[in-house]
Amino acid sequence: MQKLIPLLFILISFSNLRAQTDEQILNEILFDLFGFQQDTILFKSLMTNTYFEYDSVSFEYTSGLTVPSQIISEWKNNEENKDFTAKWNEQDLNKIDTIFFENDTIIIKKPLFKCLTQNEINQIFDRTPKRQKIYSVSKILFDDSKENAVFHFTIIPWPGGFSSETIMIKKIFGKWTIINRFDFVMS
Repeated sequence: MQKLIPLLFILISFSNLRAQTDEQILNEILFDLFGFQQDTILFKSLMTNTYFEYDSVSFEYTSGLTVPSQIISEWKNNEENKDFTAKWNEQDLNKIDTIFFENDTIIIKKPLFKCLTQNEINQIFDRTPKRQKIYSVSKILFDDSKENAVFHFTIIPWPGGFSSETIMIKKIFGKWTIINRFDFVMS
């Protein structure tokens, strides 16, 4: 029994090493979320809090998915109710996870993230009167097993306008996948 306790601590520490940051998860679902047509993604640097106000019945009605009530209660418990301020890490968002050599053929080029403050966003809208695509993504809200998560995804095309949706992702065979998009709001 005494030998099993250190082994248990070692296994727990290895599982924590594999924990992914929000930036790494966004990179995994990058093309599903933003599409392939962009070279640069303008990103609001302030990470907002994810609010989750559903119970299992209202969640099923809104999203069309039957999710165990335990996962929904874990999302509610993991929601941070205190003042939340965080910024996206531009270096982690732009990290390339694959090394290419000179003779490799690159089929899809990963877009570059440019994190902007609210002041920089306002300057862009003042300079160019046409529509822009500035994205805002909230903090990813996980269940306790870190296998299911939700977050809010917002597109800001002009000052005062936005379209928003809630996205549910799930870790399937070790890779994050978008399961459903719901809660569409537009102004």
